Amino acid sequence: MIEAAKMQGTLKVNEVIDPTQFKKDQSEQKEIWHDKKMYKSKRCNKALAIVMVAVVGSQQCRWRIHDRKEEEEEEEEEEEEEEEEEEKEKKKEEKEKKRRKISLRFVPTIISLFLI
Repeated sequence: MIEAAKMQGTLKVNEVIDPTQFKKDQSEQKEIWHDKKMYKSKRCNKALAIVMVAVVGSQQCRWRIHDRKEEEEEEEEEEEEEEEEEEKEKKKEEKEKKRRKISLRFVPTIISLFLI
């Protein structure tokens, strides 16, 4: 290690290294690396959380839109059914009116037949 340090130029030729100092530097470096890694992972977790919220939010929007579409379809079906029922009722009323007219037309003839 000493030779490698001399080659890199970080260690002077006549300098003596205290082994405990080297270990302290190494542990500090590990702590810094660990802090950076944790920071990055926290950032990643935050980004992931934001993405998850966005995905969940968009899914909820999709569900809401889907629910709205279903509700609109149900309302349209109900309206169509009501219109059909109204049409049927109108047809029945028209038939009854026609029957009444027919019966009223024949009433004088029937009365006249009885009178004769």
